Amino acid sequence: MIDVAASEMGKYLVDVSTKELAGAFFEHHSRVSAHFGALPESKADFAYAPGKWTVRQVAGHILVSNRIHMTRAICIARGEIQPLPGFDENAYADNWPRARVPLAVISAAYAAEAKVAQCWVLMLDKEDLLREGTANNIRLRPEHLLRAIIGHESHHLKVLAERYGLGPLQSKS
Repeated sequence: MIDVAASEMGKYLVDVSTKELAGAFFEHHSRVSAHFGALPESKADFAYAPGKWTVRQVAGHILVSNRIHMTRAICIARGEIQPLPGFDENAYADNWPRARVPLAVISAAYAAEAKVAQCWVLMLDKEDLLREGTANNIRLRPEHLLRAIIGHESHHLKVLAERYGLGPLQSKS
């Protein structure tokens, strides 16, 4: 069993107290939704180097990772004692989402996921956020997962800005 701070997830833990977590989570989702809404379809299949994910795959990765981490947080908050599985991010990103899926659809799906995640966060109390469980052989709490969602998605927004040239103020043209 690995401690969350020593795990790969540990690098994404942002410094947000449980008292401030809901507000930070809401602000983060608003920022990511706005960023996704500004991604130009003309760049959807662009990758900054051979073998790197396309913009569509990065957006899809953020979308599916958000769902998985939120599900893990809810399961642990509700008292799940069974270890939750990991997932292979590269296998999930391989040829997905398909080219027929416009970035606008991924953006809309993310916005919907964000709204649902925000509702779940409002239903969690401090006791729920501090309950311990296991996911991907990592001992963690729901608050770790919520903080990691913020850190992980912020990391990918930074990559989109720095390596793909798609900063938060990028126009759709």
